[in-house]
Amino acid sequence: MQPAAEPTPITSILAACEGAYSIRTTKGYAADLRIFADWCTSRNAPWLPADPKVLADFVDDQVVYHRISTIKRRLCAIAFAHRMCDLSAPTDTNVVRLAVRRATRKKVSRPSQVRGLTHDIRAAIVAACPDTLEGLRDATLISIGYDTLCRSSELSAMHVGHVTFPGNGAVLIPRSKSDSAGEGRFAYLSPETTHLLSRWLDITGLTSGPLFRSLHLSRLHDGHLATSSSAPHAAPTSTQRSPQASRATPCASAPPRTCSLPASIRSPSCRRAGGSRQILCFGMWRMRLRVSCTNADGSVWLNLRPVRNLRSV
Repeated sequence: MQPAAEPTPITSILAACEGAYSIRTTKGYAADLRIFADWCTSRNAPWLPADPKVLADFVDDQVVYHRISTIKRRLCAIAFAHRMCDLSAPTDTNVVRLAVRRATRKKVSRPSQVRGLTHDIRAAIVAACPDTLEGLRDATLISIGYDTLCRSSELSAMHVGHVTFPGNGAVLIPRSKSDSAGEGRFAYLSPETTHLLSRWLDITGLTSGPLFRSLHLSRLHDGHLATSSSAPHAAPTSTQRSPQASRATPCASAPPRTCSLPASIRSPSCRRAGGSRQILCFGMWRMRLRVSCTNADGSVWLNLRPVRNLRSV
């Protein structure tokens, strides 16, 4: 038997974070730190602690191949590793800050926003779902996501015990990306969504465990439904599959291939109601609103920018 390999510094650093940070966060840090460590090794330079000049050269090299958002994410991982070792972060030095400014000016990239999942598009997608157990699951999942503004990982993590029916349905979201402490929130469902959810529970007979599950030959699996966040090669989600089928349904405009649940707050009805801020707080989305233009009919188009905490909103 071969002796166990010695843990790498990256593994040792992140092992101390177990339970304090999500698995997805630590995996992302590990991937970015390995890239920086390999880059430093190829240049015979130590990566921990990193020399600010070496880190500035890393930024100048990375901008040729990657977006500025990717570079900033890797700098956050490098700074995190230094803080965990009680070292001063090289990202706070002027030479690195200037390198980031050079990279930002050199490679301008504009974010692309997918079309919001509006009420009409949601209705077209739900109507296009086949009259099968999988179709009912997809219709229920999309409708609950539309009503609650939940991320795919939050929908996948829902349990049957989180659902209540006080008149119209309600669902508990115990934890989210912006609620790492697990304070939770209740989200109420529309009558249409409540009807779909009741049918899903009646037909499947689920009384406990995950609310949404994968299917094989019309048989339910026991585990949670995989998402792009939980599996590296997960199958396309229902919001990506169903719009293809909905192109065959008669509607004024065919839905796009991919719709965004949080982007639905940019819909005309939301803008007319002026409830964007309230909806963002309801969905616990850490966003800053900025009016980027005004349309001819007087309605405004909102530009959403992520922020670090809700106090900045």
